[in-house]
Amino acid sequence: MAGVITGMHAIVYSPAAEKVRAFFADVLGMPSADAGGGWLIFALPPAELAVHPADGDTSHELFLMCDDIHATLAELRDKGVEVARDVSDQRWGLLAAVRLPDGSELSVYQPRHASPPRQTPPAGHMPNTGVVRASFQAYRSQDRQAAERLLADDFTFTSPQDDHIGKSEFLQRCFPTAGRFKSQEIKELTGTGDDGVFLMYEYELTTGERYRNAELSTVRNGQIAATEVFFGGRV
Repeated sequence: MAGVITGMHAIVYSPAAEKVRAFFADVLGMPSADAGGGWLIFALPPAELAVHPADGDTSHELFLMCDDIHATLAELRDKGVEVARDVSDQRWGLLAAVRLPDGSELSVYQPRHASPPRQTPPAGHMPNTGVVRASFQAYRSQDRQAAERLLADDFTFTSPQDDHIGKSEFLQRCFPTAGRFKSQEIKELTGTGDDGVFLMYEYELTTGERYRNAELSTVRNGQIAATEVFFGGRV
C-alpha cells in the first residue's frame, strides 16, 4: 500500500461553518486553498491515526496536538478563545478542549505516547508551501531525518550570520538550535511565483523576548533548494 494513501482529509460539520472556518484561518493560522465559492480546504500539520476498542457503533473523534498544552492554551486565551475544558492529566497525555465559534468543543492535547515517524510525501506530491511548513515543523521537533529529506543536496542557507552555507553545515550548526525557543508561530505562509515561498513567523526565546523573522525559500521538485532569512525586531 506504500504510496497509495497520500494524505488524510478531515471534515468538521458545523451549523456555523463560516465562523468555524474563520477560527481555523485567523486564530490557528492554518493556510488554506479555496476549492471554489469560499469553500476553504486547510493544510494540516503531520497527522496520525489510532483505533480504540469501543462498545456500540463506530465513531470518530478529532484532536489537535501540541508540544506545550499550557503555552498553547495561554496563547489561544490571548486571542479571545474560550477554554471549554481545562487541562486534565490522562495516562496518554495532557488533555484540554477549546470552544469553537458554533459552541462545540475541540480537543487539544500534549501527547505522552509514542508517535510514528513523520512521513514526507514523495517529491511532487506536496505543494511548495507544504514543503516549507514540513521543514519548519521538522526543525521545531528536531526531526533530522525529515529535515534531510526536505532539503536538496545542493541546499544553501543565508542569514545575517550565515553566508550561503551548505546543507551539511546548516544541519550541523543551525538545525540543533531549536532549544533556544519557547515557541514559534507561523504568521504568514504563501507561494511567490513558480518556486518561491514566503514565510513570516514570530518566536519567543526561553529568556522571554519575542521577535519576528521572515524567510524566502526556493522549492524545486519537492525539496528546498535555498533559504534566505531576514531578522526582524522585537514584537
